[in-house]
Amino acid sequence: MSNSTNTIDVLIEPSERNNKAWEIAFWIVMVALVVITLLLRFLSFSTVSGDSMLNTVHDQDIAICAPAWGLERGDIVTAKVNDDKIIIKRVVAAPGDKIIFRLVDGAEGEAEKVVEIYVDKGGGFERLREDYIFGGVMNVSGFTSQAMFRQYVYRLFNGDMDDLSDKYVVSLGEDEYFLLGDNRDNSSDSRTYGAFKKEQIIGKVIKITSKGSTLFWIIDHLLFN
Repeated sequence: MSNSTNTIDVLIEPSERNNKAWEIAFWIVMVALVVITLLLRFLSFSTVSGDSMLNTVHDQDIAICAPAWGLERGDIVTAKVNDDKIIIKRVVAAPGDKIIFRLVDGAEGEAEKVVEIYVDKGGGFERLREDYIFGGVMNVSGFTSQAMFRQYVYRLFNGDMDDLSDKYVVSLGEDEYFLLGDNRDNSSDSRTYGAFKKEQIIGKVIKITSKGSTLFWIIDHLLFN
């Protein structure tokens, strides 16, 4: 008696193969739709207008924003000024911080007077290092004297100063953020509007893409048209 192995060939009909391919394609499309839906649910897209965030963000760039969770100093955010105006700025101070604006002599090649920012995060004031500022410093644009600068700060911050010297203090509440544009000499921000409440901050920018990029084309044609 001999052992033998029987081989059975299983033939798949073309129609069955096509059905299988359609089934795979269907699930790929369904997964893609779910992913896109979730992205659109949690992400927002804004077209930047203006140069207040140079040289980090440019006019007509697209800002892709996630929900404003866990904001930290240095984050770029979009915020609502009123019902019809949204701005994009950088967080320079967070809830509970104290900020000192100090007028100092500019270095060689800089303006005669520049402004430095010091932030107290709970352990004493430290100068805020801001390598992202367009031009490297915040000038006292449009002010001809220290006295005019003092009056400007006093007016904007409702006289919340420790004294009338060259130091100006702003104290943030537990729900307030101080937002400034990177292009300090051409930006309307917390120096104009005051501190922003958390409810005014729409989202945290997680990606900036330029108008000429492929991603811009996709966003522009699939979402905005």
